[in-house]
Amino acid sequence: LTDAHADAALDAMRVAAGKRVQGILEHSRRRHYGHAALLVASCVAYAPKRRRAELSQWAMRLREQYRRRHAFRSELARACEGVGVSLSA
Repeated sequence: LTDAHADAALDAMRVAAGKRVQGILEHSRRRHYGHAALLVASCVAYAPKRRRAELSQWAMRLREQYRRRHAFRSELARACEGVGVSLSA
């Protein structure tokens, strides 16, 4: 893949993951929090080094946006650990 194609794929993943998180959390579908969190963590994990900071900030904004959803935040931390990425505090 060229960088442009990889960026387009990553951007599409990010949009899809964001919509999935929003849909699940707006309807309080707790059994699906883990899936949504894994999608977010995967976007960060698959980001090339030149975009890792950008995707990490996006994931941190999602975590902050849903700060009252402790179960989601726990699932996001678990998913990040599972794919080997770290979101700064």
